[in-house]
Amino acid sequence: MAESLQEQDGVCVVAYPQEYVIGQDGDDYVLASDPSGSLIKVSMPSTAVMDELRSKYDVDHTPSIARFSDTRDSNPMACQHAPDNGPENPQGQILFQQSFLVGYEGDVPHFRAGWGSVICKNAQSLAPEFGIGYMEIDYKKHLLSPTEKSEFTQLEQSFKAINRKLFAAGDSPSGKKLQEELKLVARRMDEMTNPAFRAVMLHPEETVSMPLSGIKNIERAMEHAVERYSHQGRLGGFLLRVTDEGGRVVPGLSGSGYAWRKGGQTQEASEVSRGYLYAMDRGRALKEYQGQGYTVDIVPTQRISCGPGGNNTYQRPAQLDTLRKMYMDKRTGATLAYPMALRLATTRDFQNHLLARAYPVGPAMGHPLQVDPEGSFSYPLKLDGADLSLADQYKNMRTNREFSTDVELLVEGESYRVRDSRGSEFNATCESINGENQLVVNGFALPEGFEFSPKSGRFDKKPEQAQTAEMKAAP
Repeated sequence: MAESLQEQDGVCVVAYPQEYVIGQDGDDYVLASDPSGSLIKVSMPSTAVMDELRSKYDVDHTPSIARFSDTRDSNPMACQHAPDNGPENPQGQILFQQSFLVGYEGDVPHFRAGWGSVICKNAQSLAPEFGIGYMEIDYKKHLLSPTEKSEFTQLEQSFKAINRKLFAAGDSPSGKKLQEELKLVARRMDEMTNPAFRAVMLHPEETVSMPLSGIKNIERAMEHAVERYSHQGRLGGFLLRVTDEGGRVVPGLSGSGYAWRKGGQTQEASEVSRGYLYAMDRGRALKEYQGQGYTVDIVPTQRISCGPGGNNTYQRPAQLDTLRKMYMDKRTGATLAYPMALRLATTRDFQNHLLARAYPVGPAMGHPLQVDPEGSFSYPLKLDGADLSLADQYKNMRTNREFSTDVELLVEGESYRVRDSRGSEFNATCESINGENQLVVNGFALPEGFEFSPKSGRFDKKPEQAQTAEMKAAP
């Protein structure tokens, strides 16, 4: 079975193209290897259909199999194919998104994708990287005047407060009004700064744990994390997590730090650790809790900054709005981490690595401080009165619904949430095909067996069910 990565609307499929098939009956497609070395087939709508979506996604180029197959250097969407392309001999790689398994051709699984992104152009490109992380917006507040800093702080607070209200209001009339208010605040923040962007990748597998009994051991663990992950323009850092005897995260004692670039050089690790511990009396605050059963975890992190091209892409209003919505918990303003795929580039002298694009390949996992050494988000965390045991807004979308596989409940023209056997959810509409109501996604009719739920979360009762319910309720 092909390896795929869960996302909210379908799955993500990583493909090593081996053969492009263009211009035959039906959709264009590619035969490819997946990361396990298994053969898969992935089809997409035609270039003409994809081009109709360009304005919706605010992009310069829409993907298609035909565009991926055009390997001229001038084509920004080119992806090299080869008969032996695969994990053992990697060349081009594509991340297909919004993908659905539509069947098998012999033993070969066939996915139909709604979108695709080149994450590695050819064998000369940097290999993509996969892991857990989030995107960070650097507003460069240190360049603002004191008056501007004050205004910007107020805007950030307003942004978080409106988001909390919006989470409660949903799609109600008041919610739509709040959405407009949120856009105005966001636009003002963007006007005041020229933000830069970077991916922050977590490395929980290298977590160092120790009892809170001294500062020197903490300082050494911080320095090791910074040194380990500072190279080729990447900035090493750490999350410092303090937990009580019950294993609950103590937010007031926890935090993060990382190296900065200074005059073309990366900060010394010792300067980073001392700056974190002794600024704002953090070290003194930790000492006050020594010997009380608290535990300290140092989770290494690494920041990869965008170059000019990546920054220009993310500075677009639609892209910025997406980043803010995706990586921020609406109730608390806290950061949310995702499983991610990174497309990388190099500086012109090939000395340093840059982030070209970052792609979430699954639903939000939780706050970075919740990550455990196995990559799960198991640490309880409470922020501003909200328990972040999971990314609840995503969990609740799944659990607070009534699902069914009874196609007789489908109503033509209605929208539904569909859930596959993996638990992933995606949007579909009901269309009448050959006189039968069927669920349709990206122009493809789903086979029977998928669970589905109305957007409202509840099914309207059939007339006979309603009548029976009334009879039972009668005195």
